[in-house]
Amino acid sequence: MRMRNRTTVRSSFAISGFDCDPSEITHALGIVPTRTSTEAPDRSGFKYWEFDQKEIDSVFVEEHVAKIIERLANSSHTIMESPIFKTKNVELNIFVIAKVSENDIGVRMCLSPEISKYLSDHCINLVIDG
Repeated sequence: MRMRNRTTVRSSFAISGFDCDPSEITHALGIVPTRTSTEAPDRSGFKYWEFDQKEIDSVFVEEHVAKIIERLANSSHTIMESPIFKTKNVELNIFVIAKVSENDIGVRMCLSPEISKYLSDHCINLVIDG
C-alpha cells in the first residue's frame, strides 16, 4: 500500500542588506543564527543573517510566523532598539516554505490582526513559497 504524502512546511527569519559583521546582529538579538555570510553575500549581493525555526507540524502559516515572533520577542533586545536594523538597505524577512503533497490542498494563509500588526510595526516582510 502506498503511503500518503504530507505537506511539509518550514520557516526562517532572515536579515540582509546590513553593513556590519553578522556577529553584531547575533549580539544585538542574543539569538544564534543557523547561517550567516561573512564575506560571501547571497545571490542578491547582500550579507545575510538567518535562523531556521524548529519544524512544527502545522500547515497554518500563522503558527509558523507566531513561533518566529515569539523567538524574536524573547531575544535579549528587540529589533526596534538596535540601530543596525534602521539602516536604509536592511531587509527583515520571514520565509515560510511549503512542499505541498499532491494529495493535499496546501498551506492555510490566514493571519490574525495582531500578527499582521507586529509584522507591519517591525517592517518585516512575509514571504510564502509553496
